[in-house]
Amino acid sequence: MAIVSCSTKKNKFFNRKYHSTTAHYNAFFNGNEGLKEGVAALSKAHIDDYSNILQIYKLGTPENAQTIFPQMDLAIKKGSISIQKHSMFIKNKEYNKWIDKCYMIIGKAQYYKKDYELAITTFEYIVAQFPNPVKSEALLWIVRCYNEKHQYEKAQYYLDQIKESVKKKNINKYTEKEYPIVLADFYIKQQNYDLAIKHLTDAIKLNKNKKIRTRLTFILAQVYERNNNLKKASTEYSNVIKLKPPYEMAFNARISLAKCYDAGSSNSKLIKKELTKMLKDKKNKDYLDQIYYSFAEIALKEGDTLSAIKYLKLSTRTSLTNTKQKAISFLKLANIYFAQRDYEPSALNYDSTMTFLPKDYPDYKKIETQKTTLNNLVKNIRIVALEDSLQLISKMSPIEQETFVQKIIDDIVKQEQKKMQEEMEKQQLLLLTQNNNNQNNTTIGGQWYFYNSSAVSFGYSEFTKKWGNRKLEDNWRLSNKMLTVNFGDDNLDNNGENTTDSTGKTKTTNKKDKNFYLKNIPNTQEQIDSSNKKIFNALSSMGVIYKEELLDAPYAIETFEDIPKRFTEEQFNLCPPYYQLYRLYSQNGNTSKAEYYKNLIYTKYPNSDYAQLLKNPDYSKNIAKNENEAEKYYKLTYELYVQNNYTEVIANVNKAKNLFGKNSLLPKFDYLKALAIAKTQPVDSFEVALKNILKNYPDSSEIKNLTLISLDYIAKNRKTIASDSLNKQPTINNALFKYEPEAIHFYVMIIDIVANNININELKYKISDFNSKYYGSNDYSISNAFYNDKSQYILVSSFEGKDKSLTYFNGIKQSKEVFVDIDPAFVIQFVISVDNFATFYKNKNLLQYMEFYKEAYLK
Repeated sequence: MAIVSCSTKKNKFFNRKYHSTTAHYNAFFNGNEGLKEGVAALSKAHIDDYSNILQIYKLGTPENAQTIFPQMDLAIKKGSISIQKHSMFIKNKEYNKWIDKCYMIIGKAQYYKKDYELAITTFEYIVAQFPNPVKSEALLWIVRCYNEKHQYEKAQYYLDQIKESVKKKNINKYTEKEYPIVLADFYIKQQNYDLAIKHLTDAIKLNKNKKIRTRLTFILAQVYERNNNLKKASTEYSNVIKLKPPYEMAFNARISLAKCYDAGSSNSKLIKKELTKMLKDKKNKDYLDQIYYSFAEIALKEGDTLSAIKYLKLSTRTSLTNTKQKAISFLKLANIYFAQRDYEPSALNYDSTMTFLPKDYPDYKKIETQKTTLNNLVKNIRIVALEDSLQLISKMSPIEQETFVQKIIDDIVKQEQKKMQEEMEKQQLLLLTQNNNNQNNTTIGGQWYFYNSSAVSFGYSEFTKKWGNRKLEDNWRLSNKMLTVNFGDDNLDNNGENTTDSTGKTKTTNKKDKNFYLKNIPNTQEQIDSSNKKIFNALSSMGVIYKEELLDAPYAIETFEDIPKRFTEEQFNLCPPYYQLYRLYSQNGNTSKAEYYKNLIYTKYPNSDYAQLLKNPDYSKNIAKNENEAEKYYKLTYELYVQNNYTEVIANVNKAKNLFGKNSLLPKFDYLKALAIAKTQPVDSFEVALKNILKNYPDSSEIKNLTLISLDYIAKNRKTIASDSLNKQPTINNALFKYEPEAIHFYVMIIDIVANNININELKYKISDFNSKYYGSNDYSISNAFYNDKSQYILVSSFEGKDKSLTYFNGIKQSKEVFVDIDPAFVIQFVISVDNFATFYKNKNLLQYMEFYKEAYLK
């Protein structure tokens, strides 16, 4: 009987009973336990971001998902074994009722591994092979996969298929409860909040599980708030509090309740009283930043900007664990100052914002651009202020100069004392927090800190919370060195100590030393002219930034009008500011002022491009046409250079000057000519051509850099190079690598085996163990070869596309098992497409690839 019951090809009662029971209580049970264990671990690792609408499903990050690969691979393995040994698929029908469930745990495990494409394939097989109710359940999981991939049209296609089964009630209890939740997720991700509200409400009614209902109620409140229905949002936040959720959610419900305050219809006294009570509660010591932020939002709604600024500053100072809240508070400060047209403090706060702001924050690029714009503005404002101060001091008597500089030094001392006091207060707060945390996080099980992965991970998290993602470099505490003013000295030592110049003389760089300031005072006419040029250029840049980037016409007019007040036409070309003023006054309807500046251009600069543009509106189109023709001619000439037709290159460049006159491409033409001279004439001729480029085009940064590199190359190699050996000079449009995100990719590790004293085979075994543990279902191969006499590279292949290779890269680089006893300073890791690897392997051009890699893969 036992032998007969083992057959999977006979549809008999005993056969069905045997395989059903064995599939259920053996492989399926163990696989399902592994799945549940992994899902629980992933849910625990997931961190909720209360500054955004919470995610309905707690799926964590790709790094979190990687930690549960062993459990998910176990589920896949057990499910597969059960199907292989116990499936009774006879005449296109499955007679073992547990097989569809085995396929489901395989699909779910793939989903939680974030391998959505493979999961979709599994669920689609279930849909094709099995009837309802499991068919509808699988369709629902397909929708979840497409929701996570943000492919909503495909998700909609499968939702339409489920709809009919839901209407006919041909679904199981799980699908009945899950269907409105999946729909809510579908609409929230597309910011269709009206429909999301409907399905969230349905889901809350259907689900009796307290954890699920509480989470969905909180999300419903957030959606109402995002939809600007503050009254209903307040009601739902109150419902969350009544459900007695975990403390963090309860706290955020209370904070959000305060943010929903309506200045027009509510009394803020009760809300402020509640917030004050929360401030005093010791349990909220890690949440003070959010409480102060809520105070600030109430102040703004009441029109009290000064109080809002005060509370926001308190929020940034007390933010010790929540870097995103710190960023949001700095951003709100930056926006307030920006609205007040107080651009210097706005720039400083934008700078602080970007230190802590996560890259997936909405409008991240826009905020980054605003920061860059304001930094450029402030840099120019400070140049003008500095040069004005230096020129003012130059007109004083020696005694007056000493007194003026002493006042600057006294102010610096006061600022340092104030900052020191603030830092002491901040450190006391931080120490209090760390002391509380250290009770639970110093050592575990008697392990030394650095042998304890949990402690190290905690330390890293605490550092990131306080400082954000900082690059390993000198002065790492400074998020942006751009706004540091050095009072005109470009050779300052980072530590503020004395340095020596090229003659060996000591130069003071101490900002509390009078000589630091007195040495920069312009005393000769040449120095004053240089100072004036800096002011002229800075004011011109400020005017353009106000006009074009900040759209602040009044400040732009004020800045451009300041230029002719300060300088004469003999000193500088005032045509550009006149033209900007003409355009600004034309735009705001002040025709008399516009005519005034137009006549100035006609009178003072009749032959300028600006005069021609005013006379002929099509003049700019003609210039653009000329630029296009020049671009075509340049490409033709460049092709001649590539084909080694150097004499024709030189002839073409000479023609270009006659054909196109003044043109933005002339620096490139002349550089190409210089390269052709290098191929046909002595090195001295090449050097002269390069020096002429620097003289003729001092403001062309791209060509200037290439020219300086070439001159440096000549200076270092003059004795050994001949005129025909300069084919290694840098050229324009040099692109060796292609961006191919869908191509097959490899993971590459280049390691200095000498410096690390590494046995390369042992390292390969460690990587193999890592692959078995976290990627057991993938058949990755590992190979190695010499990169140079000291280093080898290890190659792991193959990955389907950029995203999968980067997921592997992000996982292995954090593996302590792989990199134990390895100095990271002697390891380089990256991913690379097949074609790019062929180019890289042939040329060994690591620096060039890493530059490409940073741009294409890490931004």
